Amino acid sequence: MASDEKHRYSLIPVDCPPNCDFNSNFTGTYGLELGLYQNTIIRCLNSIYYNSVRVKPGDEAAFAGYCLSFVGSIHGHQGEGMGKIWLPFVQGKYDTAPHVERHAHCNEKLKPFEEYMKKVSSGEEAYDGQKVRELVKSFGDYVVKTFHLEVRVCVNDDLTAPFLMVAFF
Repeated sequence: MASDEKHRYSLIPVDCPPNCDFNSNFTGTYGLELGLYQNTIIRCLNSIYYNSVRVKPGDEAAFAGYCLSFVGSIHGHQGEGMGKIWLPFVQGKYDTAPHVERHAHCNEKLKPFEEYMKKVSSGEEAYDGQKVRELVKSFGDYVVKTFHLEVRVCVNDDLTAPFLMVAFF
């Protein structure tokens, strides 16, 4: 998908390996499901970016709620799905510390956006669509690259090159 105002962040290609055995290949199966779920989050991110400057007066708090739901989805995904299911599963074979560090860094990059949206939602701060775009730009590339990397690592059948994040960036 070409990058434009509506599709700033690219979706993850999700292809099913031809000989994938969904009963025995946990990482491959989880990787496919992960890609589909993360594409949903990326679509939300694209819609926030696109619509941030189009929010009508009176709709600011509702849009802030949408943005906070997006942030909550990322926190839940990284803390529950990745943190409690996949990372412990592969920890026996590979050092998952770099992944845990990336998740912590994602959360740090999301904080200003989340804090601003909480203030808008409560009426504590006025809504500014351009500010929302700048905040999205401050974390969007990092979060989306992290998502793309996670899927690549998960669907790698034998996990021979896990967590090579340096090569990705």
